Amino acid sequence: SAIVSGLAAAASVGAEEPTFAAAALPPEVPRPKVMEQVAFENGCTRIHWAIDAKRLDTHNGREVSPQFDIEFPGQEPQTFQLTIYPTVQNDSKHGAGFKKAKGRGRIELKCVSNPPPGLPEVGVRWRVGRGSFAKLPRGPVLHNFAERSCCGLSKSEQEWDFKSAVDESKTVMVIVEVAPKALVNDFPPDATALQVPPLTRAVSLQLRPLPPAPPDEDPPRPHELRPPPPEAPPAPPPIELCRALTAPPPGLAF
Repeated sequence: SAIVSGLAAAASVGAEEPTFAAAALPPEVPRPKVMEQVAFENGCTRIHWAIDAKRLDTHNGREVSPQFDIEFPGQEPQTFQLTIYPTVQNDSKHGAGFKKAKGRGRIELKCVSNPPPGLPEVGVRWRVGRGSFAKLPRGPVLHNFAERSCCGLSKSEQEWDFKSAVDESKTVMVIVEVAPKALVNDFPPDATALQVPPLTRAVSLQLRPLPPAPPDEDPPRPHELRPPPPEAPPAPPPIELCRALTAPPPGLAF
């Protein structure tokens, strides 16, 4: 047994241990800021709110964003807050949670300050997701926050599928744009939005007519133009055998 163990030890000294290359892990996608605000010179304001995708698998009845200020032209800044609510499935204890709603819900923009009575009417536009996960924008909706503090879409279009808008950073982006009433149809472009080519590109193409085909040298004659076959000659009249038998030729005896 001592000889066998010595040979095994000698073999182990000469043998090299196998090495395994570590598998390359994909780079982690950096998460965006929870809240990002962009104010434009024309008076428009764009809010980006990044929500952790894990919040869509909870029984929470709402998710609230950090507060932010929006300054309207000629007015004092007002404080706002975004809230998403899950679509209610039933009246049970967890029937109004995001997990029960499968990540579907609505967005609400609320003015938490006390706006003055003279606050002008504004337009609000909504979007969910960014890049290839972006949904088409909805709105704008005209709203006066001095008369009603909360603004949202109508019931027919208020539901969003937040879960399908979760991107590589494991977040879903909620974008809300607020603009003066005169600029509701002139929102600044956004690089994170889903770019839809205008229809004018499809109808502005000019099609060139194809050149006429060269005529055939000897076109085939249609079947309708072929001459009719010649008519058969008339049949000869039948021979009157009775007359020929009544007068037999001379020398013929019956």
